[in-house]
Amino acid sequence: MKKFTTLLLAILMVLPALAHNLSANSKMYFDKPSTWTSSTVQFMIGHNSWSQGYGMSKISNTNLYYVNMPKWDGYTEWAVFNTSSVWGGENNSVSKRKGYADKSTTVGSTKLGAYNLINTNGTFTQLSGYASLNHTQTITVEGKGTTSISTYKLTAVSTASESKGATSADAAYTANVICTATAAEGYQFLGWYDGTTLKSSNATYSYTATNAAKTITAKFEKLAVNTPVINNFVASATNVAVGEVVTFSCDVENGDVADVVYEVNGEAIVGNEWTPTEQGEYTISATLEGALTQTLTVTVYVNPAVEKGQVIAFFDNSESQWANVNAYVWIEGGDNNSWPGEACTYLGNNIWQWVGTGTFATKHPEKIIFNNGSAQTQDLLFANGGVYTADMAKLSTPDNVILPEGVVELVVPAVVYTDEVVELNVFYDEEIFAGFTLSFTINGVEQSEAAWTPTEVGTYTIVAVLTNGETVKTSDPVEVTVKQSTRFTVYLQKPEGWNAANLYYWTPGGCPAFPGVEMEEVVVVGAYYYSYTFKNIESADFVFVQMEGENSKSQTADIKNVTTDAYYKLGAQNDEGKYTVEVLATPVPYKENIVAKDYFFEPTVWAADNAWYAMYLYNKNKVVDNSVWVQGYVTETGLVIFSYGQEEKYTHMIFCRMNPVYMNYENFV
Repeated sequence: MKKFTTLLLAILMVLPALAHNLSANSKMYFDKPSTWTSSTVQFMIGHNSWSQGYGMSKISNTNLYYVNMPKWDGYTEWAVFNTSSVWGGENNSVSKRKGYADKSTTVGSTKLGAYNLINTNGTFTQLSGYASLNHTQTITVEGKGTTSISTYKLTAVSTASESKGATSADAAYTANVICTATAAEGYQFLGWYDGTTLKSSNATYSYTATNAAKTITAKFEKLAVNTPVINNFVASATNVAVGEVVTFSCDVENGDVADVVYEVNGEAIVGNEWTPTEQGEYTISATLEGALTQTLTVTVYVNPAVEKGQVIAFFDNSESQWANVNAYVWIEGGDNNSWPGEACTYLGNNIWQWVGTGTFATKHPEKIIFNNGSAQTQDLLFANGGVYTADMAKLSTPDNVILPEGVVELVVPAVVYTDEVVELNVFYDEEIFAGFTLSFTINGVEQSEAAWTPTEVGTYTIVAVLTNGETVKTSDPVEVTVKQSTRFTVYLQKPEGWNAANLYYWTPGGCPAFPGVEMEEVVVVGAYYYSYTFKNIESADFVFVQMEGENSKSQTADIKNVTTDAYYKLGAQNDEGKYTVEVLATPVPYKENIVAKDYFFEPTVWAADNAWYAMYLYNKNKVVDNSVWVQGYVTETGLVIFSYGQEEKYTHMIFCRMNPVYMNYENFV
């Protein structure tokens, strides 16, 4: 399986060689440019050939990102970048990276204020606090009417303002500001003005706050006696699907509502109902002779749908909010549509659509990855007509599937392994098949369970069967190859100073997110090791990662093409700051790593059987009037380990198999 990662993973694993004070003393803010399509923003600080990256968090409903920064002790450079930035140079210096504004800025050991805004020209603006990013938004009134103002994420003043009065609210930099206006009796609303520029004639107007205070004006006009006025112009819905009927309505003063004409993008419609036939954004207007025209906007999207015979999948972009979406599809060991795949079509309502072409116009792929060129989903099992999201678990099928009427879709991995449970995923319209019983045939043998545990290698044909009396509906047959289950374990002899370790690996079946998976601490031949077991893969490439809490601290150099159990010991750091590793022929303890108060016995003179063993500790000269029995356990290598953690000192010990057979050691302390 092909898995695509970015160089960002390697960069984030590099830490400074010098000791630095990492206590937080400042907060950095950054306004992400609209040209950056990735939702990921990183802030990097460094010096010479060392750097450290921090992920910046997004403030909801704004383009503003922030990071709680450590002190700058020893660091001299900074840069802001996203995952689609171009990386250059042959080391990890910030100055060798292409960051925001294509530059890095020297800051020395400057300790900035508590809050700092990164400007587009590559400088910092020191702020007194987060409030410095908030700016007063003010509405003034010309004529007679009431207004209100609100902003997202901040408590806003929302009071009526009439005649020459004003109302205001604080708005976060890049936050959404919403203004509303209602004409007083005998007046009509003309529009929202920024100086002399008309911004909107709609009663509700929204805009994005900038890094400055702003004043806009709500203009109202006094009506002549008996002037017709259109009020309360609304649509039955403003976000609708193609084919959905939309109804318009309004109230009229000094006129007949029957004379109102509704127009869609400037073209009049008959009556007050409209059925959109194409996706898009439409301007709807209500006009009446002598009255000021009123407008509103209706957004039209396309509902996901699959025609019979199509190969198709959908991506729900509601949470990921990618600016563009690609679909990479493939068959294991076979066809693919070349990374990053084909561009998906936007249907509106946060749904993107991929339709199979070429090889995949009629042939279903096995796997699919949605991506925006940098960020991506996990490897997902392909279900025709499936609606996927970015946060689905690896190899999961979609939460829901849209299928043509009467179609039954069976999704099973093309390759599975013996003695592992295989889920038989089936999708169909439950209303159409109400009352039907689901079962399966595997090489012609029926079973009712939607799970299967193969025990023998070979090729199997699986069919999903829906039955209701004499009525039977089946899925297309799915061919599955069963391979022999395999596993091998890699061990790292626990280095001094390491309290936890992860394994970051990349294999033909994919890779986890950095810094990888947690390794288990085990005892092998009296020494502590970290271990991880690979299942059902032929080979793996990996690195060992030293962990400090949830963060990576250091790592080894790449270890390639491992196919069997292997034992490693940490070596020296290379020029890149990565540890070398030594391959151990057999697992051996060493004095710094020995398990305290553990005793080992190799019962080579005794027959290998299921007998259990004990160790008897005692004092021959009765210096300490005490003795103890300790039960042992046999390791995979044949050694017997006895663990005893008390402080008493003994002069003699006896190892015995409970037959018993005895072996004595004199003067043992």
